[in-house]
Amino acid sequence: MKTLIEAFMITILLYIAVKSSFSDIRHGIISNRMMAIGLVASAVVNILYYSVWGREMIISYLINLFIAMVAGILLYALRVWAGGDTKLFIVLVSLMPAAYYHSHEVIPSLFSLALTFVSGLLFIIAESVYFSFSGEKQTQQISKISVKTVLTVFSRCIAISSYTFIANFVLDYFFPHFYYSVIVGVDILIVLAINNIKEFKLKWVSFFVSAVWIGYSILMMFGSMSKSISIFPFFASIIVLLIRQFAAQYNYKTIPSSQIKKGMILSYSSVYSFLPYSKKFKDLPLMTTEDIKSRLTDAEADSIVRLGKKYEKFKEITIVRKEPFAIFISLGILLYLLLGVR
Repeated sequence: MKTLIEAFMITILLYIAVKSSFSDIRHGIISNRMMAIGLVASAVVNILYYSVWGREMIISYLINLFIAMVAGILLYALRVWAGGDTKLFIVLVSLMPAAYYHSHEVIPSLFSLALTFVSGLLFIIAESVYFSFSGEKQTQQISKISVKTVLTVFSRCIAISSYTFIANFVLDYFFPHFYYSVIVGVDILIVLAINNIKEFKLKWVSFFVSAVWIGYSILMMFGSMSKSISIFPFFASIIVLLIRQFAAQYNYKTIPSSQIKKGMILSYSSVYSFLPYSKKFKDLPLMTTEDIKSRLTDAEADSIVRLGKKYEKFKEITIVRKEPFAIFISLGILLYLLLGVR
């Protein structure tokens, strides 16, 4: 019976993952109804599973679910993904049977999160290469590499490495048994946080933390310190920044204004062109940050459609491409279940 319940949980997980991925790809949304069904099913099945067969695993399950909730909310707060992505991640993690956790030293939700971003990064690389060879129309030119750009990238990499070093040092002290699992998730969050800050404002704090990191590195090189530090975050941040620079030219696409819908995100150029018509067309969006915070409402989408019908110059509108994050989340969870960490 225990195996049957676990198979049922995995079946529900697969169903929600596939349905949500198709919905995100086709419509750009993840159904709240689907998430509600998943939460109810998860609650019913988990109460039965952990009250009868998995009592000794309930603590591990609750810790993993709590960490998934914290990580998902943080990624939403950082505007890395949307609220629907957060809900999907939590629902899928809640449906992972604790018997499938492959190691007590690895937190499944954080490792799944790492696999999620690895699969997403590979997709962006493949998509950008495809567009470059297919002659996809570019709506944004690659920004020229200047000394300022190089210095900015390098300073961000140093900041990322410094903050991850301090965080990893603290985590190693407080969570030695979970160290290698925890640092994966923490390092990812730090890389994403700093890379998503357009102008890094904590300059003096960053200078101090960087000085500590560099000083520790020097002491380690001369043998005064025995504990090694990972340079992975530094090189990972360089790779992420370079990929984003390469893929930036394909971040946009132009579509007929009649196809503008709720949830889409407009480019800066589109919003700027609306300014002279804001008085004639109520609800026209006049500001965008080109991320999920600036998703169009129904009223804004309707206003843009009406604008396109009246003026020839607005027959086409440039929007920001939305990556179907649901499929990456689903892949991260499924890859963990399939591959595992032994």
